Amino acid sequence: MIDIVEAHPDLTLWQYSDKLRDKLGINVSTTMIDRFLKQHDISLKKNIQERKSSNRRSTESASRLLVKN
Repeated sequence: MIDIVEAHPDLTLWQYSDKLRDKLGINVSTTMIDRFLKQHDISLKKNIQERKSSNRRSTESASRLLVKN
């Protein structure tokens, strides 16, 4: 699990669950992943720049929809 988090630090808990299922063939709940990360003092901090970029794209898409109507 730690290797997956280090390789993909910006994933969500659901995405980590999917990765574990794909890689190890086990189903793990997001609650279990959250507890594991807390026990190992691992904090998931999303990339702020990526979030801003994503929000900008969402806003631009919404603006285009408003202009078309």
